[in-house]
Amino acid sequence: MKKFIAMLFITFIVICLFAGCNKNIEERVIRFSGPNNLHSAAFFVMEELNLIANHIENVKIISISSDSGSAINEALIGGQIDVGLLGQSHFLIGMDKNVPYRIATPVSYNKIALVTNNPNIRSLNDIGPDDRIAVSSLTSGGAMFLYMACEQQLGDWNALKEQLVIIVNQEDALLALINKAGITLTTIDATSISIATQSGGYVVFEDSDVSDIRFMLCVFNESFYEQYPDLYKAFLAALEEAVQLINSRDDRALEIISKAVNLDKDLLIEYLDLGWIKYSMSMDDLNLEPFIDISLKTGVISSRKPLEEMIFGQR
Repeated sequence: MKKFIAMLFITFIVICLFAGCNKNIEERVIRFSGPNNLHSAAFFVMEELNLIANHIENVKIISISSDSGSAINEALIGGQIDVGLLGQSHFLIGMDKNVPYRIATPVSYNKIALVTNNPNIRSLNDIGPDDRIAVSSLTSGGAMFLYMACEQQLGDWNALKEQLVIIVNQEDALLALINKAGITLTTIDATSISIATQSGGYVVFEDSDVSDIRFMLCVFNESFYEQYPDLYKAFLAALEEAVQLINSRDDRALEIISKAVNLDKDLLIEYLDLGWIKYSMSMDDLNLEPFIDISLKTGVISSRKPLEEMIFGQR
């Protein structure tokens, strides 16, 4: 009997040691980077609720927040991260430079508009030589949107080049606009549009005047996609689960987002109901063409690549 008990004890110890070693061996990491704003809402939910555990075992997601698309691009190029959330402009610039990544899925839309503090400006035709327009960079998504607006209203994407001022931070640009501190017009997103209009601002042009062009893109390194197809598939399944929770107005998901971006939950629901922010993983929402066209015209990219070279196929 003692021998039998001893054998059971040894077996138990061996199993425990094997399980512990196996866990250490098999635990893998997915490194993600995205902006700390509403665009990353589904990733916040996925990470906080550990949704990836519903699709694969022993996988940890490491998140690195970055509000710079350029920094995320560099991290993808350098192999510091496996997956990033990029705006269409930064993605196209990377593709033009043959960065080895592709789109896995669109993820999030955030309404964008051109807003002015001058009641006499109702269109871009009213912009004078002394007016100044803030953009975060000459190749940013906001700048591309402005170029589209110029092309539509003025017939020339470059018509207002002399009025452009670089202000990297959107909050700083918004503050300068509200305080009339040298800025007449700027591009802002959903969370800032209501602040600007409540402070006396006026919407001059919005993305619906051209198309819903602001879907952010979930981009994977090609090497990760090829080497770890199970991780790729599980990550997207968990992300889709998070998107579904947001779109069903799951209270846990809304609380996580509200806390992560410091936004009142009722206001978050209002933006969702208005369609000012959207979450979707449908390829029908990809809509790269407007950005490709304006990027070619402005010289931001040098050539048009076939869509199949920019996206991953189905696993």
